Amino acid sequence: MDEFVYNGIDQEDAARIGHLPRGQGILGLLITEPHPMRSFLGVPILIRGQAFGNLYLTDKQDADEPSPEFTDEDIQLVRSLAGFAAVAIDNARLYAEAERRAAWQRASVDITAALLAGSDTDDVLRLVAEQAHTVANADLAAVILQTDEPGTLDVHAAVGEGAGDVLGQKLPADGSLCELAMTIAQPLLSDNIGKDERGRTPGTAWAANLGPGMIAPLGQPPTGVLLVANKPGRHCFHQRDLKMLAAFASQAALAQQLAEHRTYTQELRLLEDRDRIGRVLHDHVIQELFATGMSLHSIASTAATDQQHRLMNAVRKLDQVVRDIRETIFDLHNQSAPGEQALPSLRRTLTEITRETTHPLGFTPALRLDGPLDTFVPGAVAADLTAVVREALSNTARHAHATTATVQITATPNTLTARIEDDGRGMGDTTRRSGLANLRARAEKHGGTFIIDSTLGHGTTLTWTVPLPNPTTDT
Repeated sequence: MDEFVYNGIDQEDAARIGHLPRGQGILGLLITEPHPMRSFLGVPILIRGQAFGNLYLTDKQDADEPSPEFTDEDIQLVRSLAGFAAVAIDNARLYAEAERRAAWQRASVDITAALLAGSDTDDVLRLVAEQAHTVANADLAAVILQTDEPGTLDVHAAVGEGAGDVLGQKLPADGSLCELAMTIAQPLLSDNIGKDERGRTPGTAWAANLGPGMIAPLGQPPTGVLLVANKPGRHCFHQRDLKMLAAFASQAALAQQLAEHRTYTQELRLLEDRDRIGRVLHDHVIQELFATGMSLHSIASTAATDQQHRLMNAVRKLDQVVRDIRETIFDLHNQSAPGEQALPSLRRTLTEITRETTHPLGFTPALRLDGPLDTFVPGAVAADLTAVVREALSNTARHAHATTATVQITATPNTLTARIEDDGRGMGDTTRRSGLANLRARAEKHGGTFIIDSTLGHGTTLTWTVPLPNPTTDT
């Protein structure tokens, strides 16, 4: 149909009616089959007081009359037929809605089960997107979360057409529909997300091409949104769909919060266990070892010379065990909880250095750490200390031909001392001492000293000492 000419209504009424007939339906039939319409009957199909559609009948057939018209009895019959049709359609819609609600509930159960089973958070968020994409019969579903950077959103999970282009994108939050949904903490329904006047599109080409969609906030207060959308021209979503998506998003967010609380509880129990083990080691084991050492020391004072030497060696070994236990207690209290980013630890770094040098040395060097290194030693000094230990062990591996090596690090409130000792062939008076000038420079930079004690054939001992800033004075 090229043109539809009308009369009796003004332009305002015509605009309210909407687009003019396009030559489809009954008018189209008159064009494609140009036969006179002798009679016409139209009855609306009303569902819960709202018009769902219309039932049309034309050209009544009657053998006794050449051009019969529809009677009042015909109208009543067609109205009854329209009523039965309305009931059938309404029941079908209610059944379909119940099926969708059950599907959303099953999706919520799957999300909760995955979280309580200990699944990775990223996997669960992808499952949320997958379930929303499937149940809503949408072209695209995405979980969009706030980032640590203010005003920025991250597409954390995406499923559907173009999901690969969407996943991982950073989106500006300001003025977007996503921000609006999080601000008002209410779900939003849009006939066209890309052109919605309530908020600009999230700032990317893919978002500008989105058509009908729904956005539901995640969490309370919201930390992100669940977006479900179709391409332009695809079916629109309704308020009942929005309500079910919002309920699903709330359940998913609640399940995620419960899983986080469970993780925190497990971490707290782990920390409590560490604290308990530390107390037992300190209050019982160390005290018993200390008492045993005192007893041996007392016995040694009255023992024969050869036995006295053996007893004092045992006392020294007990002292070393006590120091090792104290270091273990310190590490228990300073280890990061699971899921927490580990803080830089000087003790951990020194342990890694000794492990790294095991292969070139041919043996594992002994490491002795005494004092709260991670508390007393500032970052600049710690960096030089690790460089000194690494260089000293590297020199031992290349030149000393040693069979044992010991690294002793001692931290007091005022001084840090590193003593690296090996049983190699020693340096004597060779010019190789000049290769240790860098270690001396690192000590002097902090106002410290570097001493080399080496005799040819009797090993080498390097002592690196620097003063530490007084924490009380700095405060």
